[in-house]
Formats: sequence, C-alpha cells, structure tokens
Amino acid sequence: SEDSGSATAPLAIVPVTEESAGELVVAPERAAGDAEAEGEGDGGDENPSGLPEGFFDDQELDAKVRGVEAPSVKAKRELEEGLKKFDREMFIEIEKAEETRHEVDEEKYEEVAADEQDTQSALEARLQALRKRAAAQRQAGQAEQDAALAKAQADVADEASGGEDSGSDVDFDWRAKGFG
Repeated sequence: SEDSGSATAPLAIVPVTEESAGELVVAPERAAGDAEAEGEGDGGDENPSGLPEGFFDDQELDAKVRGVEAPSVKAKRELEEGLKKFDREMFIEIEKAEETRHEVDEEKYEEVAADEQDTQSALEARLQALRKRAAAQRQAGQAEQDAALAKAQADVADEASGGEDSGSDVDFDWRAKGFG
C-alpha cells in the first residue's frame, strides 16, 4: 500500500564537487515545464550522451564523452594564443624602444654636431685673426725695410755728395747748448 503523503524524491545524477564529495545528493523536484524551459534557455547546449558535466572524475574523459574541447587542448590553445599576443606586444614594445633609441641618438648627434660647429667657428675666427696679424706684421716689416732702405740710400747720397764734414765723429750744434 502506497502512502500518498510520503513521496520520495526522485534521484538524479548531480556533478560531484569538493563540498559534496561522499554525500548522497537528492535533486530537487522540477516541473516538466521547467525542464523544457531550461533546455531551451541554454542556447542549444545539448549533451548528446545525456550525462551531466563533471560525471567522470577524469576531465579529459568527461570532455570527450560530452563532445566538447578537452581541457588539455583548451589549455594548449589558450597558451598558444597568449604566446602570440605576447609576441605581438613585445614586437610593438621593441619597435617603440628602437624608435626612442634612434631619437636619443639623433639628439646626441645634433648636440655633438652643434658643438663641433661651434668649435670649428671659433677656430676659423682665430685663424682669420692670426692671418690679419701676420699680414699686419708683414706690412710693418715691409715698411721698416722700406724705411731702412730709404735711410741707407739717403746716407749713401749724403756721403757721395761729400758735404761739409768737420772730421769729427760727433756733430753737434754749438748754438743748442745755450752759451749765450
């Protein structure tokens, strides 16, 4: 004889979690309409074998039975995608670093070139000043030579004219002495 008041809850297979390991879990009662609505709301994620996710302790076998991507394959794919992303980002950073290094090198080159130009200008100005000084000294030397040549010629002319020579080595003007 069946007791209508004490209905036992239907048993269902529920995924094992760390909290529920070793326990008997009773699935809550659901109306038939709720189950159909839940199936439609998943967006077509049907399990072809009818086993719930996490049924097997082995995740690889569980994914294989459910017909989804295995965790090891997924991890490998994510690792490769992450590596590709990392490579792209590193390539961009390396390009930025090289560009910055080139800019710094150009700035240093411009500074060195400016310093060299300043030094070259100073040396050229000094060279021009020395050339002017040398030309002035040559002109002064030439003028002295001309004056010495003219004096020598004048002396030679005086001696040749045989003017009044008293015979003494020192000629002086007796009127300049102030005897008077």
